[in-house]
Amino acid sequence: MKQLFYIMGLIFAINNIKAQLTNTENYISKKTYLDYPTLGTPKVAQTVEYIDGLGRSKQTVNVRSTPSGKDLVSLQDYDKFGREVKKYLPLPQQGTQNGSIYSNPLSVGTNFYNNEKVYRETIFENSPLNRVLKEAPEGWEWQGRSVNYFESQNDLADNVQNFLTNTSIVNNSIRTKITDKTKYSAGELYKKKTCNEDGACTTEFTNGKGQLVLSRKGSFSSTESDTYYLYNDYGQLAWIIPPIIAERQVFTDEELNKFAYEYRYDGRGRQVEKKLPGKDVEYMVYDKHDRLILKQDINLRIKGQWLFTKYDTWDRIVYTGITSSTLSRIDMQAFIDGYSGPTSETRGGNFQASNRGVQYTNDAFPTNIADLLIVNYYDSRPYYDSFNDFPSFIMDQKVLVTNQQEKANGLLLTTFVKNIENDDWSETNIIYDTRGKEIATYSGSSLRGLTKKEQKLNFAGLPVKIVTSHTKAKNIAPDIITETFEYDQQNRLSKHWHQVNSEPVELLTENKYNEISQVVRKIVGNGLQTIDYGYNIRGWQTQINDPENLNGKLFGYKIKYEKPYDAQPKYNGNISQIDWKTADDGILRRYSYHYDNLDRLHLGDYSEPNSTMPANKAFNEELFYDLNGNITTLKRNAYVQNVGVQEIDFLSYTYNGNQVTNIVDNNYNYMGYPESAGTEILYDKNGNMISHEDKGIKEIGYNYLNLPNTVKFNKLYQPHNDPNGLEPAVTKYVYGADGKKLRKIYTYGSGPSNLETTKVSDYIDGFQYTDNVLSFVPTAEGYYDFVQKKYVYQYADQVGNVRVSYYKGPSGSPIIDRVTNYYPFGLEFNENIVPYNSISPNYRYTTQKQEKQEDTGWSSFKWRNYDPTIGRFFNVDPLSEKYAYQSHYNFSENRVVDAREIEGLESLPMNASKVYEHRQKSADILEEQGRVGEAAVLRQKADLIQEINTLIISAPIFEIEEVILTVRATQGVGFFGRAWNAIKGIFTGAEASAGIAETTAGKVPNPYGKNGGPLHQQKIKDVETELTAEGFTKIEKEVKVPTPDGSKSKRFIDVQGTNPKTGEVRQVQVGKQNKNGTPVSRERKALDDIEQATGTRPEFVPYNKVQPKIKIRKDELEY
Repeated sequence: MKQLFYIMGLIFAINNIKAQLTNTENYISKKTYLDYPTLGTPKVAQTVEYIDGLGRSKQTVNVRSTPSGKDLVSLQDYDKFGREVKKYLPLPQQGTQNGSIYSNPLSVGTNFYNNEKVYRETIFENSPLNRVLKEAPEGWEWQGRSVNYFESQNDLADNVQNFLTNTSIVNNSIRTKITDKTKYSAGELYKKKTCNEDGACTTEFTNGKGQLVLSRKGSFSSTESDTYYLYNDYGQLAWIIPPIIAERQVFTDEELNKFAYEYRYDGRGRQVEKKLPGKDVEYMVYDKHDRLILKQDINLRIKGQWLFTKYDTWDRIVYTGITSSTLSRIDMQAFIDGYSGPTSETRGGNFQASNRGVQYTNDAFPTNIADLLIVNYYDSRPYYDSFNDFPSFIMDQKVLVTNQQEKANGLLLTTFVKNIENDDWSETNIIYDTRGKEIATYSGSSLRGLTKKEQKLNFAGLPVKIVTSHTKAKNIAPDIITETFEYDQQNRLSKHWHQVNSEPVELLTENKYNEISQVVRKIVGNGLQTIDYGYNIRGWQTQINDPENLNGKLFGYKIKYEKPYDAQPKYNGNISQIDWKTADDGILRRYSYHYDNLDRLHLGDYSEPNSTMPANKAFNEELFYDLNGNITTLKRNAYVQNVGVQEIDFLSYTYNGNQVTNIVDNNYNYMGYPESAGTEILYDKNGNMISHEDKGIKEIGYNYLNLPNTVKFNKLYQPHNDPNGLEPAVTKYVYGADGKKLRKIYTYGSGPSNLETTKVSDYIDGFQYTDNVLSFVPTAEGYYDFVQKKYVYQYADQVGNVRVSYYKGPSGSPIIDRVTNYYPFGLEFNENIVPYNSISPNYRYTTQKQEKQEDTGWSSFKWRNYDPTIGRFFNVDPLSEKYAYQSHYNFSENRVVDAREIEGLESLPMNASKVYEHRQKSADILEEQGRVGEAAVLRQKADLIQEINTLIISAPIFEIEEVILTVRATQGVGFFGRAWNAIKGIFTGAEASAGIAETTAGKVPNPYGKNGGPLHQQKIKDVETELTAEGFTKIEKEVKVPTPDGSKSKRFIDVQGTNPKTGEVRQVQVGKQNKNGTPVSRERKALDDIEQATGTRPEFVPYNKVQPKIKIRKDELEY
């Protein structure tokens, strides 16, 4: 049937080509069916790319792709050397020509943009190198506001430090000691300087090997912010020196310990020791296949434990856990090197560990399992899971039978996750259709909850119906949530319905799009509110409703970049000013933002421009930083009733390294930060804060994921079982081994006698319980309150702060439940975030839609907790090595106005152009990991964002987290459907794993440029030159591999050359080679896959030189 669809599609495409396309032009026509082709009038996405005589794209027609069914045209201009010098925004036409070429698309298309400048210009240098000198963005306001590039050699005025090092072998590891430093002579380094639209510059200096030596940025003072990268004698990154000590002429070993990143390797080039700032050394141990199997931080080392990972023969992780051993890293590695047993586990075994039966062998090292944590089953399910009877069909979709090995191979089917704090387990089963698409998940919670989520997919793979069944216990009737989705002719989401049990169906969302597929209007809650959105020429979101004229709406919000009122305009995407108004009091409020040269927020200047008695500066927040971004001073105002504007905080921070150890409030009033004098803040050896007595927190305990599992307070309570005793209030957490928070138990004293009171919160698959009562579940537009049986809708700002919550009243009109205003760093204006008359007193999600803990005041992200009163995290960032130029306790890189913190790991800018940059960096990481195909796909998505340069999303960027959670990028959708999914699905699995794998695999920050490692890129250029010289003049890069059956392929050929005279094609794959001169395993797999798909094996060209294995003599060992 699938083959029949492709044949029919080809026939239809041929007929359309003959009938409608411009046959006097060269063209490539692509047609993708979005519905089953057997339907009478199926949805189709069609693009026709017209090619000039030199094989260059000159115009692409997206046939009937706009919401009104009109054509959308993309085009570009070239200079006399064939370089693309102008790239135009998508140009909507007046109608459709069914794929024919447009003679003058600009005449009509520019009307949509109100005669703005609709193209991006690229200025190249006048040389064969074709280096870019300048990029001028769209929009007349950006005239003279280009991004400028300068490339040259360093000179003496650059004052680049040359750190002298000594590489030696210590304890079987390659260590590098910094012995001295001089300065690089003029001409020793390659210098590349990039200056953004506001003139802020970043300069990178690389050595002759292509290694990044120095990254330099401007700073708030005249001092430059420098981050140095130091390499050992074998070319491995050995040290990262951050700005705070890079500026010093001399620094001590103690300063290196507190601020620098150090990496050590074994003789096979594997990273075996890692020392992050303020943390003790982490150890890594590998098996004979160079797979990381053991990790140990200082907290595990104190307990004599190691985290282990076991793999199957396909390098898939099958189970993880903790093993006990007091062996040193050296002895552990030596033992594994001499281990004669298997290195991988296989199915068919059966053993017990941590109250769980495991159907794998336990033969690979280690066999001593102290605590089993996660078990994954692929290809076929274990026979003792909780869901033994899976349906044969789900919503008329045939379920893949997992004993048909040829179909289930490679699929993750079942995962068991143990609770860290006890021996209970959660289980998740993934169910696929016969095409391998996920159509259901069945989850069993460790708290005995059961959740079944089933979805019906359309032809393009988008959900048209999702049914979620949830119960906390098997003997309790489940709650049923039914969601249905409607899409337009290009698979843009148009309507989203939601129903709980037998309650009335609610139309959560109805989206309206403009001609370039931006959401311009959203109707929520069956018409309860109509929300209008605005964008500027660069696709940056500028408005949500109109704060100057609410016109019956509850919230208005205006974002200003280049046109603020009485403030410094910003052209690089930073927000210069926001205005907002809520319907409860009708006051127009404003923040004007001031930044330093590192784009860190310096001042949020508050005003009320239309008030007769404006409370100007009433909620100002002003910050000063050191070169690492640690806050040194924080000033904060508040408006006090009957008093006026008061400075409530004048905080001075004292540090030990990057760890704040003391905070003093210099204004000595009773408001704001609770303690004027400041008590010492303590940390463990992993960099986790373990006490904060200023905030009443006496002690914090952590699990092996560095998540707090116990928090003890200074307040006491009287326990029920001991009327004469007193105990400290305490909060205990339960987490899964995957980091999910499952339960929180807060025990404290209440009433005059401080009698023992306990509040229990349970978190089960998105459903949240309070004291065993189901409280709420999130929706795409807010949440559903099970107690009140009401939908509560929310307005949120650009970083996700919940601004207004409202619901439908008895008369059908909206009623405001709560209004929350925020300082720039996320602290609420009002200390009481839940008003007394709220219908949902247990809903405490505020700053960036994270839960505000009533006991600690923290905002709880998944991997770290944030304290907005001091503007910092208090745990080391698990991805800190990606951001070595700053402190790993910083919140959102101190760019809190236009960046959204993702799970406490890293921040992401809100605008599409910055998403583009983020995608490119993620692709760099994937490429360095050898995942070239995934990197290529990611670059395609990035290019798509750059091409459209607009924020095409199915929900506003204000709700990006819900988009991430509920809608995934899919294959087989239309041009704008693809663009829309590419942008709204900002975090794909590849990007997420790029970041996580970077840490897990012991990787360090990619020190190379935008297109990957210099050796790889140079070799590709060499291959291009060689092919051209041999007559293969048509060169293509990253060519997607076709497959015989027309199915999707994940493989890409690096370079493909075609000889136009003979038609001969040569394909070349550039990659890494082993020490014996053969391709490394991942490259072999890529070559095998390409050969299997095409019948031809590409030529393999290595980019790396083979280095001899480093042999360590006994007389070199030091202990």
